[in-house]
Amino acid sequence: FGVVIVAMVVVGVLAFINTAAQVGPEHRGIVARNLAILIVTVVVGIVAVGLTLARPTVRGIEELASHTADIEAGQLDGHVDTDAQDELGSLYSSINSMRETIKQRIEEAEQQRERAVQAQEESEKQRERTEQARKKSEELATTLEERTDEFAETMAQTADGDLTARLSVESD
Repeated sequence: FGVVIVAMVVVGVLAFINTAAQVGPEHRGIVARNLAILIVTVVVGIVAVGLTLARPTVRGIEELASHTADIEAGQLDGHVDTDAQDELGSLYSSINSMRETIKQRIEEAEQQRERAVQAQEESEKQRERTEQARKKSEELATTLEERTDEFAETMAQTADGDLTARLSVESD
């Protein structure tokens, strides 16, 4: 944009020099003023056209910046729409796709977390059942050992000739 303005000024200066060589000294001021007005008018026109053409793009970029700030803040339920079929429209589409992908990944991560919590709870229950089974097994082993000792003692008494020795009967 700046190159265009510089080029216009250079063309204006060259036109002024060329005109000044062909016009008498009494008319040079008028020609210079007219060329200056023409150059200013063209520059103002180009700036106005540039701003008019750039404003929708700037508004679109500002809107996208707002939506990306929403995404950063964790608001993933929105959707940005545009009728633009250019690079800006492609950027809108990419933002929407990114928003949906992030939302989907968060949902998948939440499901994975829930499954991990359930697996941890099940593991804890299984550990408790295993601990209970171990304690029961130890109790049974202790009872069996005591009964075996009683049986061995009774057998020893019987072997020593005491035929009145008896085992105590307990229900298990």
